[in-house]
Amino acid sequence: MTTADNRISTMANNADPAMHQLHVLDGAKTWYLDGTFKLVKRPFTQLFSVHAFVKGDTGGMKQVPLTFVLITRRTKKDYKKVLKALRRKLPSRAANLQELVVDFKVGLWGAIRAVFPDASVNCRLFHWTQAVWRKCQALDLAVPYMSNDGVRDFIGQLLSLPFLPNEHIGPAFKELSSLVTDQPAMVELCSYPRTTWLENSTWSPRDWNQRRMYMYQQVQGKIFKLWDDYQARRLTTSGLLAACKYLTGPAL
Repeated sequence: MTTADNRISTMANNADPAMHQLHVLDGAKTWYLDGTFKLVKRPFTQLFSVHAFVKGDTGGMKQVPLTFVLITRRTKKDYKKVLKALRRKLPSRAANLQELVVDFKVGLWGAIRAVFPDASVNCRLFHWTQAVWRKCQALDLAVPYMSNDGVRDFIGQLLSLPFLPNEHIGPAFKELSSLVTDQPAMVELCSYPRTTWLENSTWSPRDWNQRRMYMYQQVQGKIFKLWDDYQARRLTTSGLLAACKYLTGPAL
């Protein structure tokens, strides 16, 4: 695919496999969008890919890349062109699409909402924890996290916010933030999710809430048990976050 003012290329071995991949993508209800900057050279800036789950020969489901796109710019306008061009290639124009899963890229989220207004857009827990943990590293909090129980407990609870109901995330975050008003690095750490995901026009807690995300089957049973205790008031909000931190924090 190409557009008039942005160099975009899709890659496939030949026409038949490419059309098969597009048919599979067209039938998928959920798309997983990814991108890497490490494998491309100028004039390209990103190798953008669209993945979906397909059933293998043994009956198991596996997520596979179905489309690759080389992009020269990463603005909302350019992502819109990519998504529109891809949609035109699909037999049903992505009529089955219900959800897109992406990481935190402002331009991409805006483009998705413009091109696929009826589909939901979400991140996964990995995207949230990766973004917050990178901020911790930038603030030199990685070593204290490993060696200081108080720092580890606080960051663990912060990373666990996505497991709360949407309406509880704001109050719980406010309560957490009030505990570190005298610690500059922690204050700056708290300002990051506040300005990026809590008080931001692009994202709101519902976009990164993970309480019922089926993808995390390995922790689902534990999360639901904790949630049942929380609903039954056997656990406080702080207690729930403290329990969840062991499921989300970086391993020691």
